[in-house]
Amino acid sequence: MGFYQCESGQFLLDGIDLQQYEPTLLRKQIGYVPQEVNLFYGSLKDNILTDDLRIDESGFWDVLTNCGLAPVVNGSASGVEQNVGERGCLLSGGQRQAVAIARAIVRDPAIFIMDEPTSAMDSTNEARIKDTIKSAIAGKTLIINTHRTTLLDLVDRVIIVEGGKVIADGKKEDVLVQFKRPNQMINKAP
Repeated sequence: MGFYQCESGQFLLDGIDLQQYEPTLLRKQIGYVPQEVNLFYGSLKDNILTDDLRIDESGFWDVLTNCGLAPVVNGSASGVEQNVGERGCLLSGGQRQAVAIARAIVRDPAIFIMDEPTSAMDSTNEARIKDTIKSAIAGKTLIINTHRTTLLDLVDRVIIVEGGKVIADGKKEDVLVQFKRPNQMINKAP
């Protein structure tokens, strides 16, 4: 997202140094889902759309449904205008994550960065959200930080970091095979 500068080397996006991009324009092209979701006091709709009113109504409802938020909307007389409370306290952890995913997807960005996007969800909701994410990322870039191997279905490449060092990097199938063998250590240094 460009919040931190590289200490060494360059971070390139489409062959252009990240520092060359206007930060606000760059951030509009990134759908970010943090591990700890803190919503702001206001409506469910405001927390998904924030200040972007260019989203069409049918696209908004599709995202709500695909992210599993339709029961939340239908369970309240206020619908999408229901208040989520300070930091989203009126929603469960999984519902807050669904709101963050909906917020990322609704703008149809070119890049998605997700940090443990389903950690507060049960396996049923995670499976539905995984299908939603898979549809949203088609032809786009996804960077995902996860400990859940079920989410690795979404990626082609896996990088494993341990103690601040890259210990494995490559095609998902190749990297995962190395870690399925018992008592085998990887001795790859960057």
